Amino acid sequence: FWWPRGSGRPDRYEAELRLFDESGRILAEDRQRIGIRTVRLSRTAVTGGPGKGDFSFYVNDRRIYIKGSNWVPLDALHSRDAARLEETFAMALDLNCNMLRCWGGNVYEDHAFFELCDANGVLVWQDFSLACFLYPQDREFCDAIRAEAEFIIRKLRNHPSLALWAGNNEIDSAGFDWGPLKSDPNRWDKLSREVLAQAVQTFDPVRDYLPSSPYYAPELIAEGAPHGRKPEDHLWGPRNDFKGDFYMKSNAHFVSEIGYHGCPSPASMRDMLDPEAVWPWRENDQWLTRAVRPMPGEDGYNYRIPLMARQIAVLFDSEPQTLEEFCLASQISQAEADKFFIEKWRSEKEWRGGLLWWNVRDCWPILSDAVVDWYGRRKLAYAYIKASQRDVCTIVTEAAQGVHRPVVVNDTSRPVSGVVTIRDGESGEVLLHADFCCAAGEPARLPGIPAPAAPALWLSETRLSGDAEVGRNHYIAGPRPFELPRFRRWLKLLGYAADGFERE
Repeated sequence: FWWPRGSGRPDRYEAELRLFDESGRILAEDRQRIGIRTVRLSRTAVTGGPGKGDFSFYVNDRRIYIKGSNWVPLDALHSRDAARLEETFAMALDLNCNMLRCWGGNVYEDHAFFELCDANGVLVWQDFSLACFLYPQDREFCDAIRAEAEFIIRKLRNHPSLALWAGNNEIDSAGFDWGPLKSDPNRWDKLSREVLAQAVQTFDPVRDYLPSSPYYAPELIAEGAPHGRKPEDHLWGPRNDFKGDFYMKSNAHFVSEIGYHGCPSPASMRDMLDPEAVWPWRENDQWLTRAVRPMPGEDGYNYRIPLMARQIAVLFDSEPQTLEEFCLASQISQAEADKFFIEKWRSEKEWRGGLLWWNVRDCWPILSDAVVDWYGRRKLAYAYIKASQRDVCTIVTEAAQGVHRPVVVNDTSRPVSGVVTIRDGESGEVLLHADFCCAAGEPARLPGIPAPAAPALWLSETRLSGDAEVGRNHYIAGPRPFELPRFRRWLKLLGYAADGFERE
């Protein structure tokens, strides 16, 4: 069978189909490379948390925990996308993604992208290219979208990596929560409920169809679509603290968008800004423009830079006064946030289905949630995510009643065993040394560690039986805020450059 990465080999076969007439003459023939597998999405209309809902992918009847990212255009000028494809896709593989979501604000990727996904066992969640907007519902527009959908479905449907069609990105949210209609999209959105649903049913009936992401089912609308009731959600919210209630109390089984701002490195900031505009950030028009301002004078996104400064203050209780320190503190904030999101959902994989963070790489020079900037320089979050998305990973969960309870998460299709050691990064004191055994695809809970009274860096080493490679991870324990100079030393202990930036 064809399997996603981490669960088995993505085996494929050369298949040839010929149609003969009565005399044996070939009337038509086709040859394709195929993968043999089933993919289905198990989902409920609403959720109440563990045991009260679902949003999970099954491949060949095996539940697959999803670790991945949103895939956006690779260049603002799409004729140049192909030139960046292989390099950027290699980053997604390096980060151990087993799914990429082609978001509704995207352009449809060509066969080259899907061939890479097919060959490397990367599932694709494919939105139709409709996003964040209340589109016309008249017959002419519906017919145009129907023709486009039928073409793209027929083009892509034979790729084994293609796992799901989704009608759009956030149009249910736009219509019900933050758009002008404030009404039920199940009643007015013919595009997602009729046109696209019928196209999938007609031309690719074996694949599941999700009307919108996130989807506001009639049952959810009847409750007023409250936070915490959507089985699949986009968790942006206030972004005031990545360990705040908005994230901690989310019941979403599957998060298909989540992220945190991270400033590019000082080198990239100097590349994208005029010399006189590099610093300071306040009242700086070029910084605002590089924070997705859609046009000159448009101030609807001006909040993003001050938000980044407030996120820094959550961790460090002060705002850095130099470009280098601001970039570093921002990248630490982003990296710790992304790590926390990924590990919280993975540590609860018994009832969580997966998480797709935002996003691999920028398509133009910008300050954003991406973990690789336009110039190809990796932010600190890249290294953090790589450690957090290993198939077998030790995760320290948040303290409950004053105790942290680590968990070893196994996303492979085989049982694994070994030993975990957790040390204080500065003193070297062993806080936990324990054997573990995980069934295939299952986690193993470890003995608890008392929460420290002061900030501390904890380092974990996971050694699998019969495997010489050691899995390393970390956890920042204790109360916030932290001291930035001390965090620099922690970065060095973690094996990163003391300034947190990729070497030139």
